[in-house]
Amino acid sequence: MALNQTLAEIATCPVPGNGDLYGLGNRLGIYFQMLTVQLSSLISAIIPVEDRVGQSTVVFILATTTVLLRLISSREIEPVEVVPILGLIYAQIGVCRVPFSGSKITLLIYAGELIGILALFTWFWWKGMDILPRSCKNDYAFFFAKVSIWGWFRRMNKALSIISVVGAGLSYFLNLSKFLYLVIQHAMDPETLEGLSSSTHPIELTVNIGIIVFVEVSLKWNGITGVHSLRDPGQFMPFFIALAQLVYTIYQLLAAGMASDNDLEDWYNVSDSKLECEHKRRNSESGDVENNIALDNVPGTTK
Repeated sequence: MALNQTLAEIATCPVPGNGDLYGLGNRLGIYFQMLTVQLSSLISAIIPVEDRVGQSTVVFILATTTVLLRLISSREIEPVEVVPILGLIYAQIGVCRVPFSGSKITLLIYAGELIGILALFTWFWWKGMDILPRSCKNDYAFFFAKVSIWGWFRRMNKALSIISVVGAGLSYFLNLSKFLYLVIQHAMDPETLEGLSSSTHPIELTVNIGIIVFVEVSLKWNGITGVHSLRDPGQFMPFFIALAQLVYTIYQLLAAGMASDNDLEDWYNVSDSKLECEHKRRNSESGDVENNIALDNVPGTTK
């Protein structure tokens, strides 16, 4: 009996990965999208345009979460696979930009996604890990070291899930109070509402890099197969779409930077012209006064 169980574990361990959900092309597409959203946010800071790239992340979050829920409900995915996928979802949430002044439907979908993903995170660490199939004896994750997801790492995430629920509730009521205060004060201008939305901070780049390392190292350490190649045609589409979007966003950023430099140069030229004209006008007035004084001093000269 023990021998049969050992042979079964050898036959299914390492876990064959789901390339359609977290294959190399999909992962690279998500990583490129994270960088694209960061650059798009910089463009919005340089020129007053709506950050549509940041808002489009809502659709990708919805698609990834929907597929994950379907696999969980049919028990076609293992906990060792869910852990890095949750990391990818949180990476997408971290770069999502949904301003209060934007589409109300998009804002509603985003709020629903946050609630659903928080519920999924809590359920997974408290109960989901025990009911999903498990092939390998030990499953690992990256947390500055190689740690088992079944030990203290799970207990830590249980605690984090409770803290996240409490923090999300407090954040919701604080933002709602601030929003209502602005309504009462009639300060509903777009710039004020834009300030309520998430913006790019330097720490976000560090967090995103940490998530990428967490996902890639976790997949490597667990020996998950079939998700480390671009040979599958299904991996090319998300990869090249995200790459094209990144290249176009970089082009927009360079164009916005050049336009900003040209505007600044034009401003300096206008300022120099005004100073030059003012200087000439003063010299002209000074010359007229001197001529008048000279004429007054000439005997027999009258104006």
